[in-house]
Amino acid sequence: MKNIVLERGIFYGSFIVRLTNYVHGIVFEPYRGKLSNSIAKRLIDGKFGHQDQLYEKKINMRSSANPLQIVLSYILVASTIVMIGGMIPLLIHNFILYPEFAAARNS
Repeated sequence: MKNIVLERGIFYGSFIVRLTNYVHGIVFEPYRGKLSNSIAKRLIDGKFGHQDQLYEKKINMRSSANPLQIVLSYILVASTIVMIGGMIPLLIHNFILYPEFAAARNS
């Protein structure tokens, strides 16, 4: 049973890593090597540098994706940004403005 749970955990971890690599490859491919902002250029080109090193060649994932996959990739990136951006006001509300609100949930 222990080996089955470990294998299941590795499968889900591998799935998440491959999904993020694939989505980043689809969404950020048009910006590869074309950004003028130094921070964004480092982030995008660094991500693709790691991906090229991982797959041992340059792969254009966007060229092999169909329109549905491209739309789903943009939705995934946008929803992740909204989720992370929404956590900030929630944490400020619960733990800084009204700490008794967060304390009331634990009782």
